Amino acid sequence: GMEDWAYAGSWTPDKVTPCEPRQFGGYPKEKTKYNNSTLRVFNMLIETSNKKEPKAKYLGSSLDVLNRDTTGNGHVSRNIRLALLAAEMVEPYVSIVAVNKLALTDDIVPLVQRAPKSCMDTKAVMVAKNAKEVDIEWTVGGSMTVDETKLWYAKWDEVAGAVDCW
Repeated sequence: GMEDWAYAGSWTPDKVTPCEPRQFGGYPKEKTKYNNSTLRVFNMLIETSNKKEPKAKYLGSSLDVLNRDTTGNGHVSRNIRLALLAAEMVEPYVSIVAVNKLALTDDIVPLVQRAPKSCMDTKAVMVAKNAKEVDIEWTVGGSMTVDETKLWYAKWDEVAGAVDCW
């Protein structure tokens, strides 16, 4: 079906031929010519339930949609969480969550634009010059499995220009 073709369309360019659709008023054949990168897609078909039209009481509600342990949980809220997880997996990321037990609560905030080097103001943590240790906690997202993480550090003025932050 569509899922298989959309996933593999870029692998078999000889099978991808231009067409002249007539539906919805049609459009020119030139707009249906594709190259090997145009058709790359990860397509998911989610079967909500064993029944094509489950009863409304099983669909769930918008109540606490990100939490599965709520009375609002159901097919729709579960599939919203699945779609969000799929989108998150597009790009792995690391997030520093605390330094010396001081929680950094705004490390990643959805829909918030950040300017380059804004971390100089929002992520700065003062550590005593004579500190023998610094405890840094982080989490990794956008991945199903994390085999290993390492923390590299440097003084900002030693890496300025080579490293950026938001």
